[in-house]
Amino acid sequence: MWISNPVTNPYFGPAGAVLAGVLGLGLLVLLLGVRGDLGRLRRSVLFQRWGVWAVLAPLYFLAILGGPLPTLAFLTVLVFQGLREYARLVGLPPAHARILLATGLLATPVAMLSSSAFQALPILLLLGATLLPLVLRGPAGSV
Repeated sequence: MWISNPVTNPYFGPAGAVLAGVLGLGLLVLLLGVRGDLGRLRRSVLFQRWGVWAVLAPLYFLAILGGPLPTLAFLTVLVFQGLREYARLVGLPPAHARILLATGLLATPVAMLSSSAFQALPILLLLGATLLPLVLRGPAGSV
């Protein structure tokens, strides 16, 4: 079954309670840290990071309990965003960034379909990444 109802999963209640407790405790610690100054709290980098986790953690929780297809979709979005940020941070040329995104997005469906193919994927991607600049530039000294 590729999709299931996360609410019917026996782990939904306990895991949801832990998640709510951790997020609630984190917010309480942040509030105590700024001593109730909400303006200072909103400007806090820690509060912004808490806000990201307050969105991502429930989505992750529902994706994992929702079955393989929601998990695949969630991981694909995370891989895409992570590789996009990496390409921007290191200043990859657009062609290389697109290739990195395409090969990175290939990894999650391959992992879901076959573990042996997933284990061979790093070798194939390394070969492709090594040969790609040589193929695009051609032999040394060529015009």
